[in-house]
Amino acid sequence: MASEFCPSCRELRNMQVSISEIPCKEGIIFVRSYHCEKCRRFVKSEESKLHGLGKNSGKFRIRTRNKNK
Repeated sequence: MASEFCPSCRELRNMQVSISEIPCKEGIIFVRSYHCEKCRRFVKSEESKLHGLGKNSGKFRIRTRNKNK
């Protein structure tokens, strides 16, 4: 289970993680959203891009980017 600092509770809390898949031309984007288990406030999201899902590609590459910098 993921733990993060919740800005609303002002404590380290367990996070509820939801994952969304967004198809695009280059592959699939996975978005992980983190919400506090206690107060349900949004804490952060992260994007991972899976490249190479086209018809002619044989290799996969994952790139991640944290939106909260």
